Formats: sequence, structure tokens, C-alpha cells
Amino acid sequence: MEYLPPDQVTVGAYYYPWWKHHFEVTKEGYLRRDLWPRQEIRLGEYDDTKPEVISQHLEWSRQANIALWVASWWGPNSKEDRTLRNVILTHENLGSHKIAILYETTGRIKKTEGYDTFRVAGDFDYICNQEKYFSHPNYYHIHDRPVIVIYLTRLMQREGKLNEVIATVRNVCGDDVYILGDHVWGAAPKSSPGLPLLDGVTNYDVYGNAGKKRYSGQTAIDNFYQDYSDWKDLSNASGVGFVPAVSPGYNDRGVRLAKDNPAMSRRLTVDSEEGTLFEAQLQKALQLLDPTADHLVLVNSFNEWHEDTQIEPCDGNATNLPTGYTQGLEYVGYGELYLDLLRNYTSAEPASPTSSPRPSRNPSADPSPRPSRHPSTSPSAEPSKVPTARPTSSARPSRKPSVGPSPRPSYNPSISPSAEPSKVPTANPSSIPTGNLCNDDPEWRTEDKKRMSCEKLRHRIYNEGKKLNKECKRKGTNGLRAFEACPITCRECPPGPRFPTKSPSVDPSSSPSDSPTNAYCLDSDTWSSKQGRTCVDIADRVAETGKDPKKVCKKHKDLDGVTAVQACPATCDYQNCSLRRR
Repeated sequence: MEYLPPDQVTVGAYYYPWWKHHFEVTKEGYLRRDLWPRQEIRLGEYDDTKPEVISQHLEWSRQANIALWVASWWGPNSKEDRTLRNVILTHENLGSHKIAILYETTGRIKKTEGYDTFRVAGDFDYICNQEKYFSHPNYYHIHDRPVIVIYLTRLMQREGKLNEVIATVRNVCGDDVYILGDHVWGAAPKSSPGLPLLDGVTNYDVYGNAGKKRYSGQTAIDNFYQDYSDWKDLSNASGVGFVPAVSPGYNDRGVRLAKDNPAMSRRLTVDSEEGTLFEAQLQKALQLLDPTADHLVLVNSFNEWHEDTQIEPCDGNATNLPTGYTQGLEYVGYGELYLDLLRNYTSAEPASPTSSPRPSRNPSADPSPRPSRHPSTSPSAEPSKVPTARPTSSARPSRKPSVGPSPRPSYNPSISPSAEPSKVPTANPSSIPTGNLCNDDPEWRTEDKKRMSCEKLRHRIYNEGKKLNKECKRKGTNGLRAFEACPITCRECPPGPRFPTKSPSVDPSSSPSDSPTNAYCLDSDTWSSKQGRTCVDIADRVAETGKDPKKVCKKHKDLDGVTAVQACPATCDYQNCSLRRR
């Protein structure tokens, strides 16, 4: 495998300066918040208008060898524009770090307005002439030309708007601007009329372009980057640069559950380790760097938590619950793993031996360390077996797969027998949220004429696609808002609602074992079918095939006649489990 010398690689990452608004105002969802148990953003739900937050992001970027942020931009004086101008570009620790603008066409050239381009001239007059972004010493240039990245130029071409958009940009900002278009999609065509209008092309949506598979597998990655190679040849033949892209995975179910988009695991295969999808992509992308495009590779993303493409550090224990969000895939608190993987592949100085370990799927497993691309002068420390909420740094991530396959993970908490013997294994109540904090109030009703219950709200949100934030602000006849009275429906639980539930239907002093709903959503780790398949095997099968879980589960029984539907509710009955009983 041939790589460029590391000092010739330019690493960029898409960066989102909108989180103060999204965390504090709109409170839009993201996967890690909705997991059971919840996984935490290392900085918490942060305010990115604070210099100390940007300072930490810059520190992590340097740790990962990221030299460029391609910052999402939604118009003059938008929250993203204000944070970029007033906080990031004025930051005392910015140093040599570069910034480029990602022009978000979906918010500026709208489908609902027939893709009218009336905002484009004013936007670029603001960028180039009024605020003079391009003249800032930290603005990114390729061959002394300021770079603007335009989202979905391929869509603009399809709608017959690309010529007009590009002509407007060059007329306002001058021909010197380097326009990098989000133009690459699928297999390379024999020709693309929009290519000569651009200076470079890339692919933002790695997930959609790669096929949206739960486990990509090496063959799919090989085919995907062969398409990239063909696009590079096509682009270079037109005198246009090419920028490959990589992404650690994808899951937007925390913010777009009603769309039911399939998740893309961060593991290459069901038996692979955390981060292996990212690693496989890096190995291919780094062979496609283009000198006419500054040997640039783009990472999607540094901090797009809504779509779970982020590499920003995240902490917490491994889980595949609730399956309504995870689709049976396991998620781990990966710490600084992706920062260190990126550095090890793109820097002459590998990550320190005190960097983040690769999280283990099975806490009892002791994975052997894998050597990095750049050998260390001293051996790595043994990685911690159990990730902590805020892990202290341990062994740095490595590359070489272990000799044998990873041990089969136990996706769920252990199972212990109930007081009354039963054929269906019962869950260990100590692993489950206790008391009345995780139950919707069955007597709560909205104060309006509809007198809607928690169950009705749940139907509106998850079946009719109504907005969770709006529905959960409804006030009840008892004075409680829906997010107080319906914590399960409104995703306030787990790990527990921000406000206590006042439900008369559950005795707060009752023990966990008294509540059948508490134990409902755990798969047994002792059950196995006549064919020897466990709940984990069935979860893997569902994740790999995308088939209806209930149809898969009905086929499997154990020697006592207990079905997988009974023994594996988190896998087999995920809609009820994740949305009503988690």
C-alpha cells in the first residue's frame, strides 16, 4: 500500500458551529443522548460560542492532525456565521488552523422555492466583500486561491441551476475563487457537463453514496473507493481536482426517527472492532489524494452529532439499546479513538502511547494491541478492559487485526433467575432504571379540547411524524408538561427525566422487580434456540439483513418451546420495547 509522506497530507473535517442553539433552544435529538445507558459528549451539551469550547476543539483537531475546518454556513448573521466570525476566527489559539466555508445550498437555494437562486449574489457579496472572509489570514487557500465548498452541486446541475450559481459566485467574488463542489455520486459517468464549471469535486454524503448498509464489509468499501478512483480520473481529465472523503458511520434516528433511515455501523463487519469502518476508508482514501487539490482528504465530520458522524470524543458503556434507535447495532463510548486513528494514518508523529484505547465490545475481552502505521519507539501500555465515563488515556489505537476473531459480545445485561421458576428468562433488575422515573403517566391528559394522553402523543410522534419538541411542550390538566408526565414518549428517560414523573399508577417505593415493564426490554443472555442461536445471533441476523425482526424471531424456539419473541424482546419487539417500555 502506497501512501504520501505524512507532511504532504492535508486533513480537513466538516465542522458545525451551531450547537449552542441546537442544545439549548431547539433541543434537537442525537443518538448518543437516547441510548440506554446514555453516552456523553466529552464536553457535555456545550455552548460553542464560548472560547474555551473552541479551544478544546482546536486542541483535539491538532491531536488528530486536522488542519482545516470546513464550517457549515447558513447565511449572513446566522448563528453559524456569528460563531464563525466572532468566536472562531478571532480565537487566540487559532494559530495556523485554517477555515473554509461550506455553503449550505439546502438553506439558501430551497426546494420549496423552486430552487430560486435569488439569495446567492447577496450571500457571496457578504462573504467576499462585506465581511471579507477570504482575506482573513486563516482562511483556507489551494494554490493561493480562496476555497468555498458548495453543498449539493450535483443537485444544482440536475435542476439546471449550476451554471447560474457558479457564474454568480465568480461574478461577485472574482474568478480567483476555488470552488469545490459536492458533485461525486455513485459510479463515475462517461462525462459530466458540470465538471468544467468547478475547480474541484468531492462527496459529502459518504453514507448515502456507499449504500446505507448496516455493516459495509470490505468488498463494499473496495467498490466504493474504486468509484472514487474513476471519478478522480474523470475529474483530472477535465482539469478538475478531486478530494476523497471518509466518515466513521451514520445514524440519524435520534433526530429523524420517522424517516426510518437504516444505521451504518462504525464496525466494518459484525465481528470487527470499533473504528474499523473508518480505518478501512482511510486506507483507501489516502491512495487517492490529488496534488491539484492540495492532497486534501475530508472527514465527515468533526461534530455532526445529529447524524452520528462525529469523531469528537464520546464516553460511556457499550449498548445496543433501545433497538428502535440502534437497530441492534452496538455503540460504545469511543473516547479519543478516532482522533488517534486519524493521526496515526496521516501524521509523521503517531499518537502518543497515552492516547485513547480502542473500546472493547466485551468488557472481559483483552484485545491485543495493533501496531500503528508509524511504529512507536516504546511499547504501548495495556489497554483498559472496561471503558469509563471519562476514560483516562491508555494505549493508543492500532491497526493490525488480532490473530483470532473478537469474542462474541454480550449485548445486554446479565440475566438472573426469578423467584418463581419460569421458562422465559427474566432480566436482572439491578441493570434497569428503577422507581417511577421511567414510566409515562397513564392518567395525564392535555388541557386542550383533544385531551390527549401520553399514548396518543406517542402515536403522533412516532407514527404520524409530528415534531417531538412541539408535542412534548403540551401542557396537561394537572399543570405538568408532556416532557414531565411522559418521559418515555418524550425521550427524557433513560437515563432519567430532567423532571420527576408524578404517576399515581406506579408506587415510587416499589422495588424494580415489582415492575414488569422495567424488565421487559432486556434480551436474555442464557436463552438459545434448538439450533444453538442466541439473542445476540438473532440481533446480528436482523442487523445484517434488515428483515422484520418479528418474522425472524418467530422461526426460533428453544427445547422448552420458548420463542425468541419471548426471550429476546429488545431485538424482536423493538417498537414496543424502545418506544413504550424502555
